[in-house]
Amino acid sequence: MQKIKLIILLMFVGLTASANGIVSNATDTLTETQDTVQLDEVAIVGKKRLTKLTPNGFTYDLASNKRAQGENTLQALNYVPMINVDAEGNILVRGSSSYSLYLNGRPYEMAQTSPKAFLETLPASSIAKIEVITSPTSKYGPMTNRYIVNIILKSPVLDGYSVNIGGGGNTQPSANGSLLGLMKKGKVDLSMKYNYNLYGQRKQPANITIDNLDKDGRVTNQCELDSRGNGDWHTHVVSAMMKWQIDSLNTIYADAHGRINRTDIDGTWTNKYTTLGMAPALSYLDNSSKDTEGSAEANIIYRNYSPQNINTERLTLGYHFTYNPDIRSFYQRSYGDNIAETRSAQKNDGGMSEHTGLASYLLNISPSHTLRLSAKDTYRDGNTNSTDYKPDGSEKRYSMRYQNNIVEAGAAYSGYVGQTMIQAGLKINHDYFKMRLPESPDKDYSTQHVYLMPSAMIYWMASRAHAFVLNYNTSIMRPSVVMLNPFVYEPNSSTISEGNSELKSQYSHDLSVDYICNAASNLSLYFSLGYSHVNDVILQYKHTSVDHKVVYSYGNLGKTDKVQLMMNIDWQAAKWLSLSANGSFGYRDLKASYIGLNQRDWFCNFTSMADLLLPRHFRLGGQYGVYQNVPSPWSTISLLQIYSFYASKSFMNGRLNVSLTANSPFNRYHKQRETTILPDLRTCQTNFITARSFGINVSYSFGSGKRVNIQRDSTLNSTDQETGVK
Repeated sequence: MQKIKLIILLMFVGLTASANGIVSNATDTLTETQDTVQLDEVAIVGKKRLTKLTPNGFTYDLASNKRAQGENTLQALNYVPMINVDAEGNILVRGSSSYSLYLNGRPYEMAQTSPKAFLETLPASSIAKIEVITSPTSKYGPMTNRYIVNIILKSPVLDGYSVNIGGGGNTQPSANGSLLGLMKKGKVDLSMKYNYNLYGQRKQPANITIDNLDKDGRVTNQCELDSRGNGDWHTHVVSAMMKWQIDSLNTIYADAHGRINRTDIDGTWTNKYTTLGMAPALSYLDNSSKDTEGSAEANIIYRNYSPQNINTERLTLGYHFTYNPDIRSFYQRSYGDNIAETRSAQKNDGGMSEHTGLASYLLNISPSHTLRLSAKDTYRDGNTNSTDYKPDGSEKRYSMRYQNNIVEAGAAYSGYVGQTMIQAGLKINHDYFKMRLPESPDKDYSTQHVYLMPSAMIYWMASRAHAFVLNYNTSIMRPSVVMLNPFVYEPNSSTISEGNSELKSQYSHDLSVDYICNAASNLSLYFSLGYSHVNDVILQYKHTSVDHKVVYSYGNLGKTDKVQLMMNIDWQAAKWLSLSANGSFGYRDLKASYIGLNQRDWFCNFTSMADLLLPRHFRLGGQYGVYQNVPSPWSTISLLQIYSFYASKSFMNGRLNVSLTANSPFNRYHKQRETTILPDLRTCQTNFITARSFGINVSYSFGSGKRVNIQRDSTLNSTDQETGVK
């Protein structure tokens, strides 16, 4: 599927390049263990009886699928209800990329860095069944993702190695390449991976109109900005992982990861500035932006499993380290018919380090009831140094220093009463934050907060084919170093971009009711109605400065209430035809009375897929998506429609895989417009996103012996900020 980046070349007004793709690779850890007392599965009556509901999800009998026996596991996942795999190997579980991979009931630490490459090396003929855990309990470890995909092999795995090599590209231009090696020797599993990705744009158009208004709403002056720009986004990821199974009950896992994201963007802006009653003034800006961000991280985790059930994680001890750099540079040359040429530059250097320690222990209250106790401490140290080199030779400096220490203790209960699973938990979170601004010491401050974060879940199997889930949880999202950084971009005479060192954490309450139906062997349905309430929500927004410039910044903009319906439909209409649809539709109410903000927005995110499963492992497919993003405060945004077609073929029992993709072949650009209206300001921003591209992807796997596969373990990864290698 095409990965769309809504690049406005407005990095020059503070909007960083981002990848808003239809799908994304899974990057989080996966954890799944079996219950102390295994409850019976409920068979779904159908022709093949391949799908069965369980008290916390469902299983799929892959061994009984004859077509899958000649494919690799990545291809075979397409037969599993609620799982979608596109032509590029991106995996979604119920439309979400937040899932964990397990092997034989235990976390598989090393496959998670590259699920596509790992699953291509694993023949589907070696798998007995695939379990999808849709409602993980506290028994699955101290921290889990939203879903768990547990691969159960037919027989124990022996020593051996495997290598997967892949690469591809399209005419956008974009390119990718990867190398993954997996090896098992005795009780030690090893994995090494390198991945490179290039996303480019050529002569990408964008335009902005900025109108300053008087108190009666009349335009006093207008700025029209038009741009054509080129950009390259390079991503390098290197990973090395090791797992040592000391004995049947004790394991040690260690890893080291590095990710570098390099951004190189060059563009020319034409600036037409008109003041009421005066002739327009024309000027030009040559801008160049070179940014580097990423992560270096390491983990070491000890696990002890229960003697009563060797797949139940009893004791967990771990340490996690992460460093996230924030290096940005911006160069500008300004000139015009009646303007002397000037040059300016802005640079930022800094980052954030994070240390996390975790201890967790599972108490077996009775054969079907458990209590998990956990303690966690996270310490963050951030610093940035920024310099603004003015055209007149002067300099202005900004710097920031902060420390953040988060101590957390929690308890989580889970148990079964008949076919009903009950889970309840409580976390107590003490948050200490200290901010220092050397250039503005009067703004230094420190804060302390205590957060209570309760959670609860009830999973009820109402019948052989129907289940209901009631879920409530709370969470905290803390501002990143980029949001806090007071670094200021001034790309032209009309716009400014800056961070906000006074941001607070946002606190969320989420409540949902889910319905799951497997009434037939070839049809699976999932619907979820959810409500979310967020206090001190962190949003990027626009406002005007005292000299009438447009300022892009971050703020805690009051509170939001959101209602949304999520759905996933998976229908095997025939042996040769698979249809699926997933998405969300909702309504958001955003209020901040202190700034006069009262905004209501509808949003949607819908993707449909159709696959023709032809003989000799040949596959044809297509996707169509409709996306209405939630707009910024005081703004409206247009609808975006994206479609693609693909064909794939596997050779050599799934070891060699080739796919061809055509993204939006009948459109040159996707056009998206956002309009913002303030009492003294109106802006209209139009982005032309490259639509049409044609690409090819090729991957090949080889190895010796039967080998164990390893999945990355992200147990200690932060959930309140995005840190670490994704």
